[in-house]
Amino acid sequence: DNMTDLASTLLYLSITLYLLSGVLGLFKNKISAITSLIASAAIMITAIDTLVSSEDKIYAILFPGKGVFSEAVIGVDPLSAAFLLIIGIVSLAVSLYVMSSSEKHPRVHSIGSLLLASIIFVLILQNLFWFLFAWEVMTLLSYVLVVQNYENPEVRRAGLLYFVLMHVGAACLIIATILL
Repeated sequence: DNMTDLASTLLYLSITLYLLSGVLGLFKNKISAITSLIASAAIMITAIDTLVSSEDKIYAILFPGKGVFSEAVIGVDPLSAAFLLIIGIVSLAVSLYVMSSSEKHPRVHSIGSLLLASIIFVLILQNLFWFLFAWEVMTLLSYVLVVQNYENPEVRRAGLLYFVLMHVGAACLIIATILL
């Protein structure tokens, strides 16, 4: 199906562009924002394609093989597509703000773009090991965003609380998986 091929290409493109935006954000904030804007549009089209078709779509197996560390299957189902659409809309708005803003926060936008890529991976990875790996990357990047103003003791406490709660959440996910 041509639309599925387009959607899978746009999914890969959006992830690649968010990662590129994360690197570019360290040097050129507006170019990074434009890259993130294109990634947002690509992820929204992928999400809309899945929501319209109402079916699960498996796009790739990144590491074919056997064992828990392999078979990183990437797929989008209608539930993850709904979240991808929300991420695309919010990212689009943030990218437009960064493009029009005179403020210079290259680290924040850079880390934010990398965070978006990790959130997308959390939503599309179909293997528990790789899901938890993406979850940890997402946790670390969001922690770094939370503690940007680390000179403030309240910010450091909030960052520590966030970090602990995210790992409690990860532990609950692991326990729930074992119990299933």
